Amino acid sequence: MRFASAVIAFAFVSSSAWADDPNKSVDPSSQDASAQPAATGIAPPPAGVVADDAIHYGVDIRLRSMHVPTGLLNLFITHAADGASNFGYGVDVIRRHGNLELAIGIEHEQITVGQGVWINSGDTVPQDDPDYVVIGKDAQDGGLGWTTIDFTFVNHLVINKYVSFRYGAGAGIGIINGAVDHYNVRCAGTASNATPEPGCTPQILGGQAQITDPNGNIISTNTQYKYSIPPVFPVIDAIVGFQFHPIDKMLVDLELGLHTLPYIGANIGYMFN
Repeated sequence: MRFASAVIAFAFVSSSAWADDPNKSVDPSSQDASAQPAATGIAPPPAGVVADDAIHYGVDIRLRSMHVPTGLLNLFITHAADGASNFGYGVDVIRRHGNLELAIGIEHEQITVGQGVWINSGDTVPQDDPDYVVIGKDAQDGGLGWTTIDFTFVNHLVINKYVSFRYGAGAGIGIINGAVDHYNVRCAGTASNATPEPGCTPQILGGQAQITDPNGNIISTNTQYKYSIPPVFPVIDAIVGFQFHPIDKMLVDLELGLHTLPYIGANIGYMFN
């Protein structure tokens, strides 16, 4: 749902001639419509801001840094090796009417999860077998990423001609590419949920754990497995921040938000008309 802010400009017309003759009759049809007072209950725009009801188009570049802290992940699993983070970049096509903005965007992120032991919710090591997630040079694949397409509606509360407060929401889809690789491991007896390493670290990586297959059978090969991840994910957007106009037609957005994952970001753009 979007909220629209109506901004109505009005002008005052004064003349010493009318002040000298308060009984002089006035023909309403002869008066400029711009001289009429604003409608009751509707505030005028901030000082220095000109009301604009035209439709404008522009583009911007998105830059976003996303991070899910380890503590948040540990609310859903018994142990996470580290948080998840990524850096995203993309482009928006913008349509703005008044203070309401529609942005159609394409964005890509390469998602990085922490390398190490991940213990499922409710499991206890060494009795239960965890996963040892590998990334970078230790992984067979180049990691997990996604490309998103979304529609975002953003409203602006104008503070002055240089700064506006902005908030909005949107939705879209994300197309998954790549994979997260991991070893299935059987931990050594020294491992615990609080200190799973080196007891749950595979021997090939300098630890004490033996590698198993998906059925829990110990195997002699150092086989990595991929998590089964749906090819398409929903994207949920929420935005709050500020928009700056340092020069005419240029915009800079600084914002906090949700792009399925929480982020802090900036947009740099240009309005063509």
